[in-house]
Amino acid sequence: MDKIRDVAVIIGSLRKDSINRKTAHALAEVAPAGLRLSIVKIG
Repeated sequence: MDKIRDVAVIIGSLRKDSINRKTAHALAEVAPAGLRLSIVKIG
């Protein structure tokens, strides 16, 4: 059984429409099953 790895994705912008925020959410959607991405906001 493969181990699930936790990965923090840091968003460095507080803007709601930030390209970094959109990219982070898109990454979380397409991540392989062995990765669990958690979005970390600086705010």
